[in-house]
Amino acid sequence: MDDSEYFSGEDYFEQFHAWPFTCEDSDCSPFWAFAEYDEDYDHVDDMFDMDPDWQSTAEPWETTNSDETKKSYAHLPDEDCEKLKETFTSGTTRAITFDGCTFSVEGCKILAKALERNETLTAVEFSFVLAVGDESCKALADMLKVNKTLNSIEFTDCCVGAEGCKALVNALECNTSLTRLGLRSCPIGDEGYKVLANALKTNTTLAEIDLAGNKYYVYQHCAEGVKSIISSLEKNTTLKNLKLERCGIDAETCEALGEMLQVNRTITHFSIAENAFGYEGCEALALALHSNKTLTSVWLTRCDIDDDGCEELADMLKLNKTLESLWLDGMAGAASFTFCLASSFEASSLMLYAYSIKACPLWPSTIFVSMLLHLKCIHVLRNLADR
Repeated sequence: MDDSEYFSGEDYFEQFHAWPFTCEDSDCSPFWAFAEYDEDYDHVDDMFDMDPDWQSTAEPWETTNSDETKKSYAHLPDEDCEKLKETFTSGTTRAITFDGCTFSVEGCKILAKALERNETLTAVEFSFVLAVGDESCKALADMLKVNKTLNSIEFTDCCVGAEGCKALVNALECNTSLTRLGLRSCPIGDEGYKVLANALKTNTTLAEIDLAGNKYYVYQHCAEGVKSIISSLEKNTTLKNLKLERCGIDAETCEALGEMLQVNRTITHFSIAENAFGYEGCEALALALHSNKTLTSVWLTRCDIDDDGCEELADMLKLNKTLESLWLDGMAGAASFTFCLASSFEASSLMLYAYSIKACPLWPSTIFVSMLLHLKCIHVLRNLADR
């Protein structure tokens, strides 16, 4: 499916969002599974046989972990939002997730008002909630201006656009407790990226930002916005974890990322998984990692890295002394990487994660397997046996 066939955010929410969908992989959203079809998610076709009114008529339900510190609510209507006020102001609950809830913008405003007085909750997540768009974000932003306990707020597959993003950014100017902001698979567009980038130049509290999956909307061409985020991190001194998975990062954007990593001294974890940036992008990234002294974890899963790109990564690992984990599942050039690593990096302390090795095209050739076993013996590939 090419870019022209991707649904816009509006089309997606109108046609798919109201339908129930479950997936064993918690990182899989219905839109992602549908837009980028994978045989592992062949049950996605079942969506078309479901009653679109199912969600609006389903009974609300609540799940709680054993010590009641985490709660999750599904199919929650407006009238039940009032009942949750006590949860926000008392008890032992520390984290709440609203998953596929049916409350309206007014219901979201009720929740936001209750959160202003919160003294116990530290994390709130809205997932697949239609009502959480720009207007709801403005109410939540007003809450963040006075709330002193929340350190994490996440929006996953919600309708948050550029205006909602602006409201959240304005709130960050006076909020000193929020350390994690998630806008995963939200149509914030180039404008939203740029507003967030300006905030990152001066923000001193955010430690983690998740912007994964923002390619697949009407705002799918966000190259300039992504570059602005990357550029802002040259001056940022607090962000430690950056997630830009499935954001349409190409070779040019990867070069900008490489330049930033050569000067940034605070980022320790970053993921650009499922972006096709090719050999040139991989080369720029490897060059940056030659000199970077702070990164400990890098995710490059399913990035179409070929043999030449793998050789660049292997050469980088000869010099880099700080990287602890490298995620490379689904890598096309895994065999080449394995050969290079086995011959030149036997004394390394690197923990090389290689989930989904069977996705590599040379599996299960005898020589490839023997190289993997060799790495296992010298403790470079530590988790081969249980994967």
